[in-house]
Amino acid sequence: MAEDKQNNKFVLIKLKEGTPIYQKAKEKLDDGDFKYFGIRKNNYSDIKRGLILYCNDEIKELHWCECTLSCDDKGDYLVFKPLYSSSSKVVIMNACDSIFLDIDVDFEDRYITAETSQKLFLQFSQLEKLNDNFVKDVKDYKTISNESALHKLAQKNEYCKRQYDLKEPTKDGRSEYQRDYDRIIYSKSYRRMVDKTQVFSASKGDHYRTRMTHTMIVCQIARSICNALHFNQSLTEAIAIAHDLGHTPFGHIGERTLHDILSERFPEAGGFKHNYQGLRVVSNLEKAYYEIDGLDLSFQVMEGLFKHTGQKGGIEISEFADDEDLIEYLHLEKSHSITVEGQIVAIADEIAQRSHDIDDAFASDLLSFDEFLSYLKLSKFEDLAKEIKEIEERKKGYSNKIISDNNELFSFQISSAIVKYFINDVINASQINIDNYLCENEQDFNVSHIINDELIVFSDKGELICDYLKKMLNNKVLNSNEVSISDQNASVVVESLFNAYYDNPKLLHKGTKRKIYKDFINSKDDIHNIIDLIDGSQNAIKLEFANICNADADSDEYKKKQKILVRDICDYISGMTDTYANAQYEKICKTIYKK
Repeated sequence: MAEDKQNNKFVLIKLKEGTPIYQKAKEKLDDGDFKYFGIRKNNYSDIKRGLILYCNDEIKELHWCECTLSCDDKGDYLVFKPLYSSSSKVVIMNACDSIFLDIDVDFEDRYITAETSQKLFLQFSQLEKLNDNFVKDVKDYKTISNESALHKLAQKNEYCKRQYDLKEPTKDGRSEYQRDYDRIIYSKSYRRMVDKTQVFSASKGDHYRTRMTHTMIVCQIARSICNALHFNQSLTEAIAIAHDLGHTPFGHIGERTLHDILSERFPEAGGFKHNYQGLRVVSNLEKAYYEIDGLDLSFQVMEGLFKHTGQKGGIEISEFADDEDLIEYLHLEKSHSITVEGQIVAIADEIAQRSHDIDDAFASDLLSFDEFLSYLKLSKFEDLAKEIKEIEERKKGYSNKIISDNNELFSFQISSAIVKYFINDVINASQINIDNYLCENEQDFNVSHIINDELIVFSDKGELICDYLKKMLNNKVLNSNEVSISDQNASVVVESLFNAYYDNPKLLHKGTKRKIYKDFINSKDDIHNIIDLIDGSQNAIKLEFANICNADADSDEYKKKQKILVRDICDYISGMTDTYANAQYEKICKTIYKK
């Protein structure tokens, strides 16, 4: 193919319906035995491809073929073997427009010409049925000596399972889970979290949590619990920094808006939730290698990021992960992670949210210190209230000391106390579960490396306090007028962007249109008629998008294309930062979609 692409030459043949040669092509072409005689050898000696057009008053079919120059006692001839065929008006229009073809004028009395067109050649080359699937070579990962001190139920380096096993095992001292961590922090999705909302938009102030700072706090809390219980820190940290990669701009309102759009208008598209999207990001959307899509993370990391929050009804996992081995490893029948490290991250996420959401609530004046302390006067909150009371006493003890922002420091101390309380609570409660599970299941774990029960938990009292703080936050912060206004504005931005991109997909970023084109090609079993959505004929692209967006139930191929388009629009929007989403709204939507 390298030589073919380099010269971009092809044979162009017009076969008119009703002629003998037309009938011969109909009979022989599919078998790769159609021969075209009466040529001059020198004109076609370096040509390896041909485009055959079946015509009457207009072009009815086209066939992109491999062609070979040969000869016998009858003379020189070309043999054609079809690589791609179509009768789609869109595909035919795209081909004609790409070479400015007029079948009546360009051919005149001839039926064959030698042509050169890089644009057409490259588009058809993408559609050739080439076997370019990556062949997985399963690797064996070695035991690492410094993991010998880990708990018997910890995940070890030698247990690592990867989606592709693209690279050889590490030889630089890193474990495979450390390699996962490194791959994640170099990804674009990770970098974008710095400008994605946690609860309050970063535009409100520099000190409010973003999705990135939340992620780092989860990582710190998870590391503390992990080390106290002697589990695998590298795996825990990798899951922690990856757990929110699938989040939309503007926090949870962004994902709820996308899910509502899909549920109401495109129920067959599979819904949306950030943990499902995170799985899609690391296994498909991120591009770090020529050979494969995704980051080739371990199944342990991907299962952990997926299970950091609950599964949701109405969401189809196959829309987010198309690897059967990965889906099997997710163990969808279990609500909890099948590794202790994954369970640690899930509970660390809960602790982080309780702590810093309260801190943000203090900073935004949605919750006063006196009001918060009054909530903790009930006897069941005695232990936590005692720690907060000690902070109050220290604050009074330094009342004569000049502190630039006493309230900010007090808020920080409270947040830190909440984290400390829950970390200790989880460690103590979980240690009992771990010890009991090991006694009964050590042999099974040594074979399967799977944890069947939920071991990392709050104590009964700890869970009660966590639930209470969560309800308090919902009442005082998440349901506040300020957050409600912010959520409403964010929902308008996300919905308007979706509508704009769906109504006119040409507005999409070039990379997203390339991704849609690639997804069409990768779905050849269901989608046959494909054109380049960037470099193809603009008239053909416009017609193609119109057909996709107006697809009816009788058009299985266009319904499939519509499903891909909708999913890729969601990918594009969910990957945006807050700033970029707002900028796109100002640029594209504000004057078009007025609410």
